[in-house]
This record gives sequence, C-alpha cells and structure tokens, in this order.
Amino acid sequence: MSSKKLCVYIIGLWVGLASAYSINEQVYLYDGLFVLSKFYANNYIIHFEAHGYDEYLNNLYLKVFHDKWQSIQLEEGEATQRREEEEAGLIPTIHIPITLPGPMSNILGEGGSIKINGSQRIELGGQQRFVANRVYKEGESRLRLPELMMKQRLRVKLQGTIGERLHAFIDHDSERELDIKNTIRLKYEGGEDDVIQGIEAGNVALTLPGVSLIGARVSHRGLFGLKSYGMLGPVNFTIIASKQQGETQTKHFEGRAARDSAIIRDIDFVRGRFFWVLVDTVRDAYGRLTIVPDTAGEIIDLKVYYDDNVLTNNYPAKVGVIYDMDTSGQEVKEVGFFDAVGYDFYTFDEVLKFIELNRGLREGEKLGVTYKYVTPAGDTIQVGDDTGDTLRLVALKLGTPNPAYLSWWREWKNVYSLPAKDIDVSRLEISVYRRSTGEGEDQDVDTATGKPYVELLGLQKPNGELDLSRIHAAKGIIIFPEPFPFLRLSPPDSIYHIARYPPDFVGNYYIKVIYLGVKTYYNLGFNVIEGSEVVKLDGRVLQRDKDYTINYETGMLTLHPEGGMAPDAHISIDYEVAPFLSLATRNLLGLHADYEFGLGASYFTLIYNSVQTPAAARGKPKIGEEPRRGIFGEMSVHLNKEIWAISKLIDRLPIVTTEVPTQVEVSFHGAVSAPNPNTYGRVYLDDFENTLARTRLGTDRLEWSYGSVPNGKDTADFVQVLWYNPVGEQMVEKGDVYPNLPEYYKKERISYLRLVIPASEEGDWISLQKLISRVGEDFTDKDYIEIRVRGKGVLYVDLGTNIPEDAPRRVADGSIQGYNGELDAEGDPVTREWSQDVDDVGLDGVRGDDEDNVPGDDGNDDYRYDPSRPYDYSHINGTEGDGRLNTEDLNGNGVLDLEENYYEYRVDLEDTVFLVDEYNGWRLYQVPLKQVYKVVGVPSWDRIRMARIWVEVGEPDTVDIVEFNVVGTKWRVVKPAEGEPKVEISYISTIGAEEYTPPPEVKVERDELGRLKPEGSMVLTYREVAPDSSVRVYFTEPNGMDFLMYKSLVFYVRLYEGDPVTLYVRFGGDTSNFYEYKVELDGYEWREIRVPFKELTNLKMIRPDTVEGIFRQGIYGIKGRPSLTNIRRIELVIANEGEQTVSGVIWVDDLFLSEVRAEVGFASELRGKVKLADVADVDVAFTHRDPYFKQMGEAYRFGGGERYAYTVNGSVSLHKFLPKDWGVVIPVRVTMSRSRSLPRYLAGKDVELKEDVRKDYASLAENRSVTVSWRKSKASKFWLTHVIFDNLNVTGSYRQGWNESYESIDSSYNATLNATYEVRPSIKPISIWKWEWQMLPQSIRLGASYGAQHAVRYRRMGETYTLSRRTPWQRNITYSANVGYSPMKMISVRYGLEVVQDMVIEAQTNWRENVSINLTPSVWKLQPRWTYSVGYNEYHGRELISDTMDLRNVGLDIRNEFNITLPTKELPLLGWVNPVQVSVSNNRTFRFYYLKERPPSEFRYGRRVDFENLPKLPYTDDMKQDGFNLKVGSGFNLKDILSVSINYQESRTSGGKLGNFSVQEVVRFPDAMVRITGVERYIPGMAKLITGVSPSLNYKKSRTVRCERGDTIQSVQEEWNLQISGANLKKPNMPISFSISETRSKEEDWNRNVWSNRRQNVNFSTSFSVTTQGGTPILGWLKGGRSVNFNLKVSRTVDERKNITTGHKTRDSYSISVRLEGSYRFSSVIVGGASINYSRSKERTRGTDTQILGVRVWTEFKF
Repeated sequence: MSSKKLCVYIIGLWVGLASAYSINEQVYLYDGLFVLSKFYANNYIIHFEAHGYDEYLNNLYLKVFHDKWQSIQLEEGEATQRREEEEAGLIPTIHIPITLPGPMSNILGEGGSIKINGSQRIELGGQQRFVANRVYKEGESRLRLPELMMKQRLRVKLQGTIGERLHAFIDHDSERELDIKNTIRLKYEGGEDDVIQGIEAGNVALTLPGVSLIGARVSHRGLFGLKSYGMLGPVNFTIIASKQQGETQTKHFEGRAARDSAIIRDIDFVRGRFFWVLVDTVRDAYGRLTIVPDTAGEIIDLKVYYDDNVLTNNYPAKVGVIYDMDTSGQEVKEVGFFDAVGYDFYTFDEVLKFIELNRGLREGEKLGVTYKYVTPAGDTIQVGDDTGDTLRLVALKLGTPNPAYLSWWREWKNVYSLPAKDIDVSRLEISVYRRSTGEGEDQDVDTATGKPYVELLGLQKPNGELDLSRIHAAKGIIIFPEPFPFLRLSPPDSIYHIARYPPDFVGNYYIKVIYLGVKTYYNLGFNVIEGSEVVKLDGRVLQRDKDYTINYETGMLTLHPEGGMAPDAHISIDYEVAPFLSLATRNLLGLHADYEFGLGASYFTLIYNSVQTPAAARGKPKIGEEPRRGIFGEMSVHLNKEIWAISKLIDRLPIVTTEVPTQVEVSFHGAVSAPNPNTYGRVYLDDFENTLARTRLGTDRLEWSYGSVPNGKDTADFVQVLWYNPVGEQMVEKGDVYPNLPEYYKKERISYLRLVIPASEEGDWISLQKLISRVGEDFTDKDYIEIRVRGKGVLYVDLGTNIPEDAPRRVADGSIQGYNGELDAEGDPVTREWSQDVDDVGLDGVRGDDEDNVPGDDGNDDYRYDPSRPYDYSHINGTEGDGRLNTEDLNGNGVLDLEENYYEYRVDLEDTVFLVDEYNGWRLYQVPLKQVYKVVGVPSWDRIRMARIWVEVGEPDTVDIVEFNVVGTKWRVVKPAEGEPKVEISYISTIGAEEYTPPPEVKVERDELGRLKPEGSMVLTYREVAPDSSVRVYFTEPNGMDFLMYKSLVFYVRLYEGDPVTLYVRFGGDTSNFYEYKVELDGYEWREIRVPFKELTNLKMIRPDTVEGIFRQGIYGIKGRPSLTNIRRIELVIANEGEQTVSGVIWVDDLFLSEVRAEVGFASELRGKVKLADVADVDVAFTHRDPYFKQMGEAYRFGGGERYAYTVNGSVSLHKFLPKDWGVVIPVRVTMSRSRSLPRYLAGKDVELKEDVRKDYASLAENRSVTVSWRKSKASKFWLTHVIFDNLNVTGSYRQGWNESYESIDSSYNATLNATYEVRPSIKPISIWKWEWQMLPQSIRLGASYGAQHAVRYRRMGETYTLSRRTPWQRNITYSANVGYSPMKMISVRYGLEVVQDMVIEAQTNWRENVSINLTPSVWKLQPRWTYSVGYNEYHGRELISDTMDLRNVGLDIRNEFNITLPTKELPLLGWVNPVQVSVSNNRTFRFYYLKERPPSEFRYGRRVDFENLPKLPYTDDMKQDGFNLKVGSGFNLKDILSVSINYQESRTSGGKLGNFSVQEVVRFPDAMVRITGVERYIPGMAKLITGVSPSLNYKKSRTVRCERGDTIQSVQEEWNLQISGANLKKPNMPISFSISETRSKEEDWNRNVWSNRRQNVNFSTSFSVTTQGGTPILGWLKGGRSVNFNLKVSRTVDERKNITTGHKTRDSYSISVRLEGSYRFSSVIVGGASINYSRSKERTRGTDTQILGVRVWTEFKF
C-alpha cells in the first residue's frame, strides 16, 4: 500500500471514531484521493474506502462521490469567493486588459493588474475636565464642552504590474514611528539583451564590491531614491541617486567585553552619600575653612534623622532644627520635618566615624544626627537632643549647602563613581588629566615633578601600578586618599568652594577610565536596518545565522562563531540604524561599474555624499552643525588564478593530500577623496540674535502674594495694595509700548500687572512677594534687572536666598493683621493639605462674609469677580473663596521663614538713573545686577529663591509693570576694579530700533509668513575710558573649539558714536594664552574685519624666547602658547591709546569663521593572497594614505598625517601533515601589522611641520599575534587514545602590540592557553540489595587555562621618556573541575571547583566551590525531596596582599530545602482531601571581608559557620543573613461543584550587616480560596437566563513583625477578593465579568505611629453583539453582514490612609469611571463606532472633585 493511501485510511479511521451515537456517511478529499466512511461509531462498525476519481466512476459509489464532489467544489468555491470579497475591500483586484503601443509593448509587455488593500480610519473626539467649585481667573474661558480633535490613520498595501516587467509594491502605515519602515518600491526588469537590466525606485539598496579604501560600505541599506543597473558590452554598471534614511555606526568589542572609556569631571564627585560625624575645623593655605576627620573617642547611641523635603508626608515627622556653624563661628540653623531612619538607610563605620547612605541625597534634603560621644578620657557627652517636641540635631547636610558652613566639609568629596559595578580591576586603567588651555594635548603628567597626576593623587603607586585598595569594584566607586584631592595639585582646583556649578563650568582636571565591561551579547541600539550589518572577528567577516544572530528591532546581537572565539579577540560591527529623529538630510549619488575578464575583474566606484543640517538650512550653522559633502572615487583591479599544479606538487609531500586547487589573488586599489567639510563656507560663533537669556519674574497676578516688611521699614506707613491684570479694552496694544515694531505686531493686545496704591503721605509703602524657585535660581551670570514700568514713586526690588514670609494685611477696620510671627495659612500649615469646601476661609482662618462682621474675620478678604462686570477688581485679591490655597509659607517648607538674606535694588521712577528707553509713558529700566543698593544678611547669587517688590509713594498712584525679567548674556564683562572704567553690554535689532541698520553684507531673512526676522548686533557702551586704559568683554566655550579647519576669523564692527578707540580681538585658551588682532576704529560706518590665522601662527616662529608678555608685530600679537585647536575664550578689548578720556558706543555683528580648508587626498593599496590548496594561505597588504585623504563618514579634522602600513595574515593546517587516520584538526593563524604615520601637525598644535622634520615626529604601531588550536575530528579506535585525546580541546593565542609616538610609548603583551577535557563514562550499573548502583560519575569536566598580560606607557618629559602608567604583569592559571555523580536514582551529587592562581605573586586569588546534593527516596507515595547546596566564593586579589597583610574576602551561600507530598487520597476517611504539599527551606548568606586566612572545609561546605571566631579585621560591610520559609497547602473538591484550597506560610528573615541586624517575621494564614462552579444549575430557572456563573472568593491575612536596634514594629494586612468571570447571559448573548476586592492593613512606623490603610476596587464589564446578513438599510449597495457591538466597563476605587495615633487622614480618595463603546459594521468594508467615557475623582482630604468627560466617534473604510 502506498504511503498516501495509508494516510488516507488513518484519516478515515479517525473520522469514524470522531462521531458518536449516530450513523454517518462522509466523503473527504485528501491529497487527490476520496475517502468514503460509513459507520456506527458507538458500536465500532466502521467501513471506509479510498479511491481516485477515475476509479470511482466505475464502482458502486459513483453517484455518492459524484454528488459529494460537486458539493465540495461548490462549498469551497463559495467560501473562497466570500473570503476574497471580505479581504478585497471596496477596491477589487484590477486587471488591466490593455494592449500597449508597439515600442511600449516591447519594453513593458502586455496587460497588468493592481491589487490594493488597506484601511482609512478617521476619529473625531476629545475630552473636557471639570473641577467642582472652580474659581475662574479673570478673563479665563468658561467653556465646558470638550475640545474636539481629529485623528487619522491610513494603512495601504499595493501590489501591481504593468505589462510583464514593471512591478510596484507599497506598504504604508501612517502610525509607524519611523518612515523607513514604510516601503515604496517600483521595479522595472529589462530583457536579457537589454542595456538597462533594471530600474528601481523608492526603497533601494546598493552593493559595492571591490571597495576597501574610501570607507563606503559594501552594502548600503536604508536608501530612498532611484537606482538603475545594466550591462554595456562586458561592463556591468549601477547608477544611484538617493536619500539616506539610515545612519552608519561602528562599534568595537574585545572578546566577550566591550572596551569602553568614560570621562569623569573633577566636579562629579559622589554627592550626599558619605559624611564624617566627628571633625576638627582647620584653615587651608588660603585661609579658607576646611576639616580633618576626628576618629578619637567612641560614638554610642547614634540616631540619624532625615527630611525628604516633601510637604505631603510631614505627618508623623517631627519638627526639628539642625544646627551648623559658619566660617566666623556663628550658629547657622535650618528647620525641617524629620523622620528617624534605620539601618536600611545608612551604615555607620564605628572605627572611622563616618556614615554611608544607601543613596545620595538631593539638594533640599536634610540630614542630622544625635549621639553620645565618649571621649578618650571616658567622659560621655550628649550631642544633640531628640527627647523634646522639637528635635535639636547636628547638621550633616543642610537643605541649602554652602561652602561657608561646616556641614559642607563634613561631606566627602573624594569619592567618584565608576562607569559600572564589578569592573575587572586587573584590566582597569585610570588616568588624571589637566586640561590644556594652550597648545598641545591635555597632560596626565605634572611637569614640575615629572610624576603622573594619578600618582600624586594617591591612586597609583610609584611603579606605575594602580593602588587597587582605593578601587571598590563591588560598589562601583573609587576613593582618593585625601578628603579634597584636587586641592593638592598645582595649580589647585577651586571646585570645593563652589556650592552649585554653572552649566558650562569646567574644572582644571578630569579622570579618564578605560575598562572592560563583560558582555554576553552586544547591544547595537534600536532599529538596526535589516541586512545592513557587517560583523568581523579579527578581520574575518562572519555570516548571519551561522556565526551570529541579531534582533533588528532591539539591536541585540549574539555571537557563536564557528571555531570559537579567543577571550581577547577583536570584534568590529558596522551597521546602519533608522534614527527616531534625524534632522539632517543625507544624500548619496553614485556610479559603480565592473568589468570581468579572463584572469579577474576591474571595479570603478564614484560616490557623491552630502549632509544638509537644519542649522545650515536656517542660514547660520554653528560649529558641529556644518553642512558637508564629498566626492569619493576608487578603482581596483583583481587578478585570480587557480593552479592545480601547485596542489599536485603539495600532494607529493609525505602524508599530505589536497582536495582543492591552489589560488593566487592579486589586487590593486587606488582612491581619491575631495571632501568639503562646510559647503556653507562659514560657521558662526555668535550671530548676536536671541543671545539674551531671560529669567522671567512675571507679571501675572496669581504669581504674587502679600509681601513682608522690608528691612528698615515698619507697619506704621504700610498701605494695602490692590493688584490685578487688566482685561478686555484695558489691555494695551503692543504698539503703545514698543514703538518700533512692524505694523503686523503693533495691534496685538497684552496685559500687565497693575498696582493700585492708596498712599496718603510720604513714606507710605506697599509690598508684594513671590517664590522664584524652591531650590533657587543661579543668577551668577546674569547682568541686569529689566523692568518696563509706568507710574511714580520709588520702586524697590529684592532678590535673595531668604526673604521673610511674615506679611502684614490692612483689614477692614484699618488695623494690621498677619504680621504676628506665626504662619498664617489655610488648611494644614504643615502638609499643605487643603479642602476647598472646608479650608477656603482666607488667611485670617475665619469663614464669614465681609458684610456680616464675623468676629475674627478680616472683613475685606472675600474674593469676588463677576465676568459681567469685568472691570470691577475691588475684591480680586480676596483670599476667602478664591478657590486656591493661600499661605504665607511661599517656599513650602512647612514653617514661617524670618531669615533675611537678599540683595536690594532701588529705582526712582521719576529719575533717569538706569533708564534706557521711554515711550508713551512706559519707561524701560535696566539695573545692573551687581550694582546693589543694599545687601541684607548673607545672600548667595547661585541660589536666588525669593523676589519682593515694594513701592514708596507719597500720594495715591497706579504703577503698571509690563515686563519684569532678570537678564543675562552669553558675553561677560571683565569686572573692573574700583575706579576703573566700565562697559555695558546690550543688544539692538531691526525689531524695535529704527536707528539700527545691519551691515551691508548681512542679509535680513524672512520667516515662513513673509515677515522680516530680527537681525541684531551686540552693543558695547563704554564710558570715561582714560588714556592707556581699557575695558573688556568676553565669552567662553568650556569644551573648546577647533579653528584649524578655517583660514580666518571674520566679524563686523561699527563705531556708532563717541571718540575713536582701538579694538583688540583676542582668542585662545585663557587670559594667559591667546592670539590678538588690532583694529583702529576711527569711522562711523560698518567695517568687515578679517583676521588671517596664518599671520598669527607665524608669530610663533619669529617670537624671541625672552618675551614673556604680549609679543606684537604690527596689528598681530600673541601671548603664551595658544593653539587654534583649543579656543576656549574670545575677548574684545576697547582700548584708549590716545591722550583724552573717551566714551562711546560700538556695534558688533556676526562673528564667524571663514575660508574652509578643502583638500584633495589620495590612497592606494596593493594586496596579494596565496591559498595553497587547503593546506595554508597567506594574505599580504600594503597601503598608503596621504595627509589629505578622508573616508566617507570620517569625522573631518584638519591636519591628519601621512600613513604607510602593511599587514600579513597567514594560516596553516598542520593536521594536513599528519596521518588522516589520526583525526585531528590543528589550525594555526599568524597575523602581523605595522603602520607608520608622519604628522602634518603635532597633537593640539597649529603650526604645520615641514616635510623634512615630520619623520622626527613619526608614530609607529606594530601588532603581532599567533593563534593555534587542537581538537579531534573523529573518534580514535584504540581505547586509550580515545579516552585521553578524543575528549580534549586545546587553544592558545599570543598577541603583542607596540605604539610609539613623539609624546608617548605604549606596549602590551597578551598570551592565553586553554585546555578542556570532558568525559561521560557509561557502564552498566551493579545491583546490590535490589538497588542499582552506578560505580562511576556520569560526567567529568576538567579545565585549565593560562593567561598572561602586561601593558606599560611612557610619557615624554623633555628629551626622555618617563613611566606614566603600568598595568602589572598578570600571569594566572585557572583550574576547574566539575563532576556529576548519581550513584543511584534517588541520589545525585554535583561538585564544582575553580581556582585562579596568580603566578606573579604566587597566590590563589580566586577560589570557588559549589556542592549540591539531591535526595529523592521512594517512601510509599510521599514523594519526599531534599536538596542541599552550598556555594563558596573567595577573593584574594593583589590589593589584599602586601608585606604587612594577607587578607581575603569570602562569600558563602547555603540552601537547605525539603519538600513532601502527603497522598491523602490513599488514607482512610481523607480521600476527599487534596494532597497536602509541605515545603520547608532555609537560606543562609554570609559575606566577610578581610579574613586573615582561608576558612576550614567545614565552613566552606556549610557544616560549621563560626564567623565570630574567624581571624579577620573588623569591617562594616560584613554581612550575615538567615532566611526560613515554611509552606503548607491543601484543599478539597466536591465533584464539579465546590473547590476549596487553603495555605499556611511562615517566613523569617534575620541578619544584615554585622552590628546592624534586623529581624522580620511574616505569617500568612489563612490564605484560602473557595470556588463554586455553575451556580445556575442549583437555582431553579436561573439556567435559562445565564450560564457559567462560577464565583470565587479569596481571603488572605498576614502579620508582619520587624525588629531593629532593639525596637519592634508590626503590621497586619487582610485581603479579600470576590470574582465572577465567564458568566454569559443567554438572551441576549452577553458575557459578564464582575470583581470586588478590598485590602485593609494596620502598621506601625519607627516613630510609634499607627497607620490604617484601606483600598477597595470594584470592576464590572459586559459586551453585546448581534450579526445579521444582507445589506444595510441606508447603503443598500454595500454587501456584507451587519453587526452591532457594545462594550461597557465600570470601575470604582476607594483609597484611604489614616494616622490612628493622631486621628489625621492623609489620603481619602474616591473615583469611578464608566466607559461605553459601540461599533456598527455597515458591511465588510465599512465599520463605524463611538465611545463615551466619564470619570470622577474626589480627594476628600484636599477637597478636590474632578470630573472628565470624553467622547469619540470613528469610522474605518477597508479598500
């Protein structure tokens, strides 16, 4: 019987058995055969036959099969037709029965078709938020309807052909996050003899064989454009014009690790984590306060308190004051709300007396302590006090850090975070560099001492090796020996005396870390373009799915190369990614041609590549934003010859047998590059547009509150101000304020802040106040206060760190209220919890209408504003009923602040001092920020938190403020000394200044609406500059700028008014290293100033060595050793070189670099390769690259060097010289490379070297490597060789590198040897006492590896080289053994051992042991299982070994687990009970540091852990933890009616760091579930209405007890959940789901407060659907079924939290949400729907009630 008929009979048998209780006859079609089955299934009477169609025409069943055949064909045809109609949508497949004209027909062929499917979804919807009792601001919209928005989604797929050769494919989805994932592709296929073989448009790819020099990828993906390819005689060609949608990237890895580097700035020390508790104050060399730690005496009863600076959780925190001391010894204090914290928050080192927190504290958070100090003499001193209602704490950290306070110096500033934790310290390199401000590279060696900075700072030993004791790899930190390390260098860094660094601040030093991060995979980033990657392993290209796998979405690449991978193998991955957001436009045009001839082929490639940046499109690119392009060409010739004669000659060697011919390949590549790094031609350093940085103080009424009493004033002259924002016609037009605006701006209306002052006599004053920022704004680099105002009087502006918050109010009877030294606030003054319904009573705290004269009510504090009377503002400042929280606590710290630390400024509104503009009564004042009228207290410019304005006036008046800002600029003024001339910086533009005209060379652009864009200049106003004096302005770029790619610096300057002066422009690294150019300003027209760099750099050649200051030659000058590669500062100097004092105004515009250097470069390569059959091969390559050659995608940096290089790669299969019967494989690979570079410029310098001296500064790089491996490829016949060699694998490698340059010499050495042996013995077991015993282990794996590495660097110091860094010799041998043994079925044992032996120090640095035992005896039917495992890990690294110590760190993990199942069904009377599951486990974890010897074996195997008697040094990180867990569970089932389960669980965790133990016990019982199945079956009549009613009830109760520091807290939690799912109404068919759950708990905190929590959730959902056939009543022409679907979801949540101790509720919320969705399928192609959702959320503690209503209507068309 054929296999096909056998399958048919089996199917027939299965069909016969599938139906029951009926006589059935069926015919099935299977693979062209008919199966007839006739049977009584229940009586197993089965008859079936299988025949072909022709056979049945002649048999008994002809009619049956004939009828069945027709029926099957009809049903299949109808089903196929219905399916096609449903999938086809509105547009069916369109067949094009056209006959094209003759020429077109010859090109495209005849006919065609188009198939389109997709959908268009249009959605209209929106939502509106309603807040109950909301008080609207004046002029605010009261519209309550949702704002509707339209959303569309289009999905299209198109496949089509026109004729036989033109194909189209489109796949588009408008919601795809990347356009590159949308596909548009048109393809024309030419004929076999056509010149044009194909044309592709849309998404295309480009393959470039034969390209190696110009940097173009062999395969380009992610292109969108036009590509044509064809054949012209023997020449194949490809032409492409495209836009690059992907970005090319490259990553390098070393073995299973990524060789990464990180730069750590000196200012990036770990903050807020390490603190000294005991300190002594001292003064440094500059007389500044600093500290030294005090470790004498003993600290006991330490308590730590923490304020998180969060207002909403200040219950039950205690009010506390933390005390500090300033530099003068005066007391400093801050108030906060503090919680006691436990050992889960910090660790205390009792020896060194410091605290380490588990995380760093942020600004605003506070930390204080109390403790008892036992002096060395034995006296006990109480420090701090926590016994009263108010804590009195010693400050470790203030909320506002300040270098003038002692707490600032308690915090460690010598701890830095490494880039990752658990870094391999043996491969770690750390260097400390000093930033160069002149020519040359950043230096890592101190020129004065000749020692590396890393050695001076104590991280490196004198022999160049790192001091590993300072590196804490497990924590990921390094700790310098000195508390303030960078103070000890020369020059010292002042970073420790700055509390907050400006964003552009750069210190003098930085730390560079080079490390290996262990990788099990390689992360390339998201959205890798499919097929774009090229993966190379030691230069060998790997194949996807064979050597590696990749997930293109996530970018995860996993390597598994054939033949394995050396630990230090080099991996390079080139790939393209589709960026989420790419603003640059990349274009690629190219031509590629190849010609094949007898001995090989020739290739020619020409590529034009351009990048257009958004900045260039806008017209003024900055450095790094330049548009660029390049033309790259490469031509190559490849010769290839197979020579069998050589293979036959090799065959004559003894034993050797070859199977392939010898191949000889020779190739030559020549390439040219013509890049243009800036097609725009210039790059802007400053265009002087939008260069003002404004911090808005604001003119919105709601931003300002009642102000406090200014210093020196009292309330006798205080009057109540009315402040508001005018609306409607009372607003002003911009043209009334700013006269020189374009007409299209002038009619816009703007509001302002109006102050109505009811003054009656001189000295009357009003005050308003606001919070700028809780943490403070940095005004260090701000220049002036800008205020545009109209009115009379004297306006004062106060800006400060602290401004008192106690604000007076003048109430209805004329008396003063609120100025009482107490916090006036609505709601809870501490937590700011506020309810509009209850607490909106005003600052007086009394509810009452003003007219009712309620006792205690201010009588004038009611808020009222009627939109129908929009200009009545009389009650706009009322605080009662205004719908918002009112409080004097503006900074939100929960207390009334009375400190005064601020700067005060005075502006007489009737004077011209500070006045810069006046129009229409509006006056613009610019008050220099450093020109302070009065300083109160000790404010700080870098933390300006508060602002206050107050006005003195002698009569009723109105003051209007339309602008109020603090302004800063990019350019800074060099601060003059007392009595020196001054210069002011401002800006002028075409918008707002009629007198301004830009330079003739500057074109004023227009925006997209055709309006002129602002074009502006910097204005320098200098006053009273005496002869031989000057004023200076400057700007800095901390990271430096490279000018070397350009030939000149250009700017425009105009002497607008005043006397002639001399202008110097200086640019360099700092004030000691700069170039200078001189300009005489003696006219009043715009001038273009062009500074040629060549003339400036030539000064270095002619400057005498004796010159120390500025060396000038004509208009050019130089000071120090500047370099165009490192420009950090640009300065303009206005100098008076005449005999009279001068004043004037200078305009400066458009500072840019010009004349880009674009140079043509060449490169060549000669390569030869000989492959001696399959025995050996050698590959030799010689390359040359001139200094001007650049590759595609290479970062353009002017001044590269000329490079010569050769590489040799060879391999030999040594096993070919051995008998084939040996079955061994021994490949050997040798690589060698050497390169020599001749620089045009020395690193960091800008003087081009002459060709005859470049060889003196040449750099040399050499690398050599050998890799050999040995393995068996087939089994040995002799048993002894089979046992010894067949299971052995050996791999060895050797690498050596040498890099020499003028500045440094680096050498490295690496060697590895690995051997593994694995055997799996297989012998028959021996039976003893009915048990089968295995006499040998089932698996044995032994391994040994040797690794040696070394690296050293020397730095040039003068004419000699000095040791800079040394990676000490690493010679390690690693032994490993793993054994698995199961002597009998119920016992299995595994043992693993790994030992690392450091051959240099002759010590075992790592010892790891693992033992596990599993016992599963067969005891009746109890199924017991016992598991015991122990893991021991010991680290004994070099940092723990010295002449005075020999220490090690150990870890021990022990797990003991027992499981048993009690088969209750086998026991009498318990058959109805489910099996009882019992599980008991115990986990023990130990971490001990600084042991003096290895613990004994009973410790390592967990039999005896006597840690108290271990010989060790004390350490705070020693840790012990025990965990016990018991689980018991069972239940019962009553048929299919009732299911019950119940569980008991108990757990206990104890331990922690030694001395900081804690214990936690959790008991969970009961944990029960009850489920009733099919309730409707037991309630009469219910089954007719509903099915599947199976409710389940869960109940859990748990009790937790936690003990810490002798204190105990506990909590109890109950949970229950009732759920019904799977229920279904019958008529109509409606599935129903319902659940209700509740969680209640009571818990204690460490402050003895008891909290209750309650959370309840109710959820209900149902759906309804009806489907009918036929067209719709409305659109009868649409065919298809109609269906209606509805979904309803309802949810309700209650959430409460209450402090039972105080009775205070901190959370009391209620929310409900309803969502109703409906959809209607008009036909198979049109679906529409709508939804409405409503939610309401109430927070009773805050009095908020918010409702949200949303609607959505949508329709979707399929086509």
